[in-house]
Amino acid sequence: MVRGDRQPLFLAADGLLVNLGKVSFMEAFDVLFKSHFVFNVHYALALKYFYNFFEKYIFKVKNSKALPSVSTLHVDLTNTEPEEENGN
Repeated sequence: MVRGDRQPLFLAADGLLVNLGKVSFMEAFDVLFKSHFVFNVHYALALKYFYNFFEKYIFKVKNSKALPSVSTLHVDLTNTEPEEENGN
């Protein structure tokens, strides 16, 4: 999928497919993330840290708490200086 490209996408929830229509990947991810709150479901265990990062630092969900390792990652990313290009 090319950035900004719109594709017909679906959200799978409890054995049902919800047609999102033609949306970009970012729009689909936005719906996927927010659906956890709308339907009051937990994040998949394997993606707990990934979603926690988005919850706390990207979507800035009110009253959310970053898991310790997610907080450490955020501090590390915040304090990282971008590397300069060497012209190669």
